[in-house]
Amino acid sequence: MFKLLPLDYEIFNLVKPAALTLIITPIVGIINSYLLSRLGSVTILTIQNAANQVFTVTFGFVAFLPLVISPIISKFNSKNENNKIIELMNNSIILYSILGLIISIALFIYSSYFLSFFISIDSIFFLETINFLRIKCFIFPIMMINSIITSVLKGMMDFKSDMRNNIKTQFMNIFCDLILINLIGINGAAISNVLSELFCFYGNLRILKKREMIKFTNSNFFPNIWSLLKNGFFVQIRSTVGNFNYYYLNKQISIIDKTGLITAAHILSCRVLEILSISFSSLSSVSPVVMAKYNSDQKKANVVIKRFLGWAFIVTIIQTMITYFSYDLISYFTNELFVLNQIYSIIPLIVIYSSISGFSLIIDGILQGKNEFKLQTYLSFISLTVVYFLIGYCYKLIHIWYLITLIFCIRVPLNIYFLSKK
Repeated sequence: MFKLLPLDYEIFNLVKPAALTLIITPIVGIINSYLLSRLGSVTILTIQNAANQVFTVTFGFVAFLPLVISPIISKFNSKNENNKIIELMNNSIILYSILGLIISIALFIYSSYFLSFFISIDSIFFLETINFLRIKCFIFPIMMINSIITSVLKGMMDFKSDMRNNIKTQFMNIFCDLILINLIGINGAAISNVLSELFCFYGNLRILKKREMIKFTNSNFFPNIWSLLKNGFFVQIRSTVGNFNYYYLNKQISIIDKTGLITAAHILSCRVLEILSISFSSLSSVSPVVMAKYNSDQKKANVVIKRFLGWAFIVTIIQTMITYFSYDLISYFTNELFVLNQIYSIIPLIVIYSSISGFSLIIDGILQGKNEFKLQTYLSFISLTVVYFLIGYCYKLIHIWYLITLIFCIRVPLNIYFLSKK
């Protein structure tokens, strides 16, 4: 029998704010997809998806800094070295502001070139996608700055402020979507995203002001940035490899999709996956913290590992049952019979994939708590190799889901093996 331990309550108290932060994002995504699909054609989701792919991949190439900053900030915070926290935050914001501005200009000028990697230039909605992307380009520097501030707050263990600001931002996104999508169509979703990101930035500034952290100091810029770049090398390599995986998978979808319906089915399938991933992502986000706390005591560390994996197993069972009884809800988001049939055929794989990848995420978090960062980078290269050689044999959407499920079937046993050796 699964008996609750004091450790379980500790995990639960940490997971709550993380889950509340994560749960709102896919819900907003579902609402957004619903509003867009009601404009007349479900293929309009392809426009948003292609632009978002460019954003996701581009941000992934520079996303290492927030991941590196949090543990450093945590170290300064434990010693009450607030000046060093502000100094490092300001250095990072300056770097990301410069990078963000350069990337924003490049995406605007060369939008058609970047989009051509994700959508055919002969597509009937290629020009609409360019316009959508160019609107979103303006917010890229602010989005990067927000990621830095969020990582600083997490490093200072202020999860609640980040949670409140994120929830307010997502509600702002919903409010803007409801108005702007109905008024001006697909571009309304892009403008809504810009406005909500600005609102998030305003909320972050208010948090920093309350903490008296808005100070215009920028000493030790080059030493600090060089240190961050060195520490983030393996994180960035893993992120870059992951972006290549993301690119190959989505490129194959664009190749096999001639009407936009397959892409629409994939987008809605990913919305389902986002919902199923919330619990696993919440557990994964706190597992490094808990593991690091008890890592010095091998007996307690083993208990931590067992409890996290035990909760992952329970989540798998519960989510499988909920998904089984919620099949029909998909029909509320599209009337396209082809899209519905595609999603219904994929849902069993989505459940399997979310569970296996969820276990992998949690184990990754545990290994990070043990200061093991290289393994995930090596495994990402294995994943890229599998995708590179097999993606060309995926002629249907369900084949792609088989492939990504296979990747994590390979990763999880390797993760468990290396975890047992640490």
